[in-house]
Amino acid sequence: MTRMPVEDRRKALVEAAFEVIAEHGVENATTRSICSHAGMPLASFHYAFESRDDLLRRVMLTILPVAIDDWVASMLPRADSPLHGRAGLEKNLRKHLGMLRMVLESGPGRMRACVSLALYAHNHPPVAAAAKEMFESLYTIADQGLVQAAHNMGVHWLHPTDILAQRIVGTTTAATLVYLATGDTEVVDNIVDGAIEMLMSHVADN
Repeated sequence: MTRMPVEDRRKALVEAAFEVIAEHGVENATTRSICSHAGMPLASFHYAFESRDDLLRRVMLTILPVAIDDWVASMLPRADSPLHGRAGLEKNLRKHLGMLRMVLESGPGRMRACVSLALYAHNHPPVAAAAKEMFESLYTIADQGLVQAAHNMGVHWLHPTDILAQRIVGTTTAATLVYLATGDTEVVDNIVDGAIEMLMSHVADN
């Protein structure tokens, strides 16, 4: 195998770990299976990470926040949108939060990996702090999205956005769990509708 820079090796192992976890769960994501998936010899693992827990921490702190950050950024209503105010904000929320179902249908394995990692961290102290930091990152991303969306649409929030952000993350997490357990997209849509109604009850035109 061609010698890889350490950071490239780390990135490849992180992606491989995410895919193995999505397919087989955290418990079955051994260093051997992850290295095999990445096309690397097992002996090369410790050139990139000190331990399996070290790799799992990197997965939680890198892959999920980046993916969600990109998704939230794409959801923001444009300042030059033809429809502004509460009506414009609601239309945008319904269009883009409604994409959650599409995300779940197109990539349930990756969402399953995120949930699996969070549950694993709850009972595994070496990575528990990373799970907490992962969710703190999600809260921050959602908070920033709410602030920017309100600015672009000419509205203001009547409730602190950091609290609303926690509710959004909690709602999307619940919808994800329901879908992974049942595959029921109608329930996912109902959960998203409830989240939109909650948000719209806390916003007013400037």
